[in-house]
Amino acid sequence: MSHTIEISDNTMKNLKPLMRGHRSFDDLIDFLVVFYQHELGLEGFIEPSSSLSIKFEPDNDMEEFKRRLLKVKKAWIQLTKTDGVIVNKQWVVTRLTENSNIMNNLRSGPLRGWKEKGITEAIVSTEEFPWV
Repeated sequence: MSHTIEISDNTMKNLKPLMRGHRSFDDLIDFLVVFYQHELGLEGFIEPSSSLSIKFEPDNDMEEFKRRLLKVKKAWIQLTKTDGVIVNKQWVVTRLTENSNIMNNLRSGPLRGWKEKGITEAIVSTEEFPWV
């Protein structure tokens, strides 16, 4: 279910600089709500987001990412959770081929159970933790 809200020009002006790293205003507002829940000790008060954003480095190009992954056989993943916690992990692939479906491999591997784990975003790169 979605709702339409009116946001003043001033509020919109204040939100725009915060958009970096968020794919939509809805995503940003969800992040801010979870952040302030944590700050106020109200974790669990609002349901976590039910969507998962997956971004590929470089340039969110899944085919380029796959080409590089086939060469190096490992990737690094930055997971963002609903409580604002960021987790970095390595993903080693041994049986990946040119015909493999990267999204299916991610969802059945390192992102399995993402809803239950509270994962809202995954950034995947063949470079070792480029965001650190």
